[in-house]
Amino acid sequence: MNDPPQSLEDRVNELVGQLRALSSRVDAVAAQVAAINGTRTTGTPGEIGSYALDRSDADNPALGAPFFLTSAAAVSFLLVAALILRTLVDHQYFNPEWGLLLGLVYAAGLIGYGFVRYAKLQRQAAVYAVCGTLLLAAMVLEGHRRFALLAPSTAYVLLGAMLAITGALGMRYTASAPTCFGVVGAAAAALALEFPTPHFSWLAGLLLAANLVAAALYFRAGNSAWITWPVTILTLLFWALWTANLDRALRSADAAAIQSTMAWYLPALLTFALTYGLFSFVAVLRGRAGWYSSLLPLVVVAWAYPSAGQAMGWWTGSERIMGLIGALGVVALMIAFWWSLSRSGSVRSSTAFLIAGVLLTALAAADAAPGIWPFLVCSVVALAGAFPAGAPRNLPVKLAALGCQVLICMWVVAAMVFAAGDTELWPRTLLAALLAALCFAHYQIARRALSPSPETAEWADWLLPVPALLFFATLVYMFGALRLSLFATLSLMPIEVSGAFCAGQTIVINLGALALMLTGLALMDRTVLVTALLVAVVGALKVFTHDLLHIQGIPLILSILSFGCTALAGSLTWAKWQKNLPTINT
Repeated sequence: MNDPPQSLEDRVNELVGQLRALSSRVDAVAAQVAAINGTRTTGTPGEIGSYALDRSDADNPALGAPFFLTSAAAVSFLLVAALILRTLVDHQYFNPEWGLLLGLVYAAGLIGYGFVRYAKLQRQAAVYAVCGTLLLAAMVLEGHRRFALLAPSTAYVLLGAMLAITGALGMRYTASAPTCFGVVGAAAAALALEFPTPHFSWLAGLLLAANLVAAALYFRAGNSAWITWPVTILTLLFWALWTANLDRALRSADAAAIQSTMAWYLPALLTFALTYGLFSFVAVLRGRAGWYSSLLPLVVVAWAYPSAGQAMGWWTGSERIMGLIGALGVVALMIAFWWSLSRSGSVRSSTAFLIAGVLLTALAAADAAPGIWPFLVCSVVALAGAFPAGAPRNLPVKLAALGCQVLICMWVVAAMVFAAGDTELWPRTLLAALLAALCFAHYQIARRALSPSPETAEWADWLLPVPALLFFATLVYMFGALRLSLFATLSLMPIEVSGAFCAGQTIVINLGALALMLTGLALMDRTVLVTALLVAVVGALKVFTHDLLHIQGIPLILSILSFGCTALAGSLTWAKWQKNLPTINT
């Protein structure tokens, strides 16, 4: 059945309803557009540029693919223009001077155009800026190294200008890509410009500027913070090159070469070291301490001190002045260590300051007072790291201090401080006794600090045996002291020293195991008893693999007798421990 025809009034009302529906849909679309525009144009200029250029285009599914395709096309066209210019120069339509000038103008124009597009929040701004920085670095390198058209000073000025412009771009708009390519590219191009014999003072100035820009971006723009790593690596390569050239000049004894290489070496080295140290300090102060800022103190000590020592040794003729300078550095590092402990979130920096302090102590003490006493100073500095409270927050600091103490013990053994001989017997004995006392005090502190607690329950299984390393180090020092005193005493007697000394060491080891067994049984301490067992095994191995083959007579009898007494005591100790074990468990 057909519907009755609508009147004119009904049709008008229907059209009015449709218009209202369309109007509401247009209003909804306009609100969405306004919301998008508001999101893109609110905030600081850096946030605006970062969002509008880095997120909205690349992360939008509707714009991502066209954006990257148009970017690839833009790169291709820009590269074609540069290659056309290069081809015209190669076929001598332009002389190299005009070709270089046009290339530099073209690269600068691309950087400037990218800057303008960033200011207007337009897409593909990064494409033009990155292509311009890469092209400018390539033109500077080729203009100097291949065509010799650019003087070194002009080349460094151009690279410095590129560094300043891209750094300003990163600070203003948090533009990570142009900034990274510009800062790292300028540093790398400057290092390659006159390799391997650059104007070191000019290159040092440019690399210092690159480090300052990278540090500013580290604190200002989080998405560009990673460029501190490659800039620092390039800086260390530069200093390795400068130090190698200085070493070669010193070995050749060429006064002119030494004078040219030494110019500005020490002032530049001090400036870089203070810059990196200040960076670590500011990172802790502003709560931005990360792996990079935490590792810087170690890098500075391991690189700057030996490099400065080489130059100061030639300049002053004495290495003791470096020991005094190093002592001041140790004081500064320990002050930074204790200060950083009071800052939340800076445990990594505190740990790095402590390890760097121990390392610098070892280097400086060896220069200031050559001999055996630097070991004692290093042990005191490592012990200072055992006192801070606040576990588990300071747990890495305590573990680092413990590790330094153990490494110092290994260093003492490797340096053959406990070797029997006719020189400094009693001073070395005193040193071993003092080191044993310091290490045992460190063991007592670490044992309390790393004992199981509710805060450290998740690490209790592997933290519990860690202090035993300090106990082993204490036993090594005590054995060294007894070994040296035994040799000094036997040297005064009218007997054959070698056999008596060999048997005496075995007796010391076995009596030490016996004393540890009795102590562990009295204290019912499993760690001490396990240590006694290990020492007894060492004594057994020495008796049956060395003494039986190398000594004879009364010394051999005493050696075997000492092991027999230790074995008997071990049997009685084991029976007593098993008898008391139920009481301990309950």
